[in-house]
Amino acid sequence: MAIIVSIMESKNLPVLNRILAGLGENIRLARLRRRFSASLVSERAGISRPTLRAIERGDSGVSIGAY
Repeated sequence: MAIIVSIMESKNLPVLNRILAGLGENIRLARLRRRFSASLVSERAGISRPTLRAIERGDSGVSIGAY
């Protein structure tokens, strides 16, 4: 059963990466439009600056709770 799940996940991976990249880009653009620094946004969100950077890059290793 684990093999089937792994195969299904690998087929969806490119789609999910595009979605996360788009979401991250939208978050970054919204931050820049408001002229907020990364430090300010990360502090208000309760996350570290490297985590915010990873979110804005669309990194799939970030916990969904951080989004």
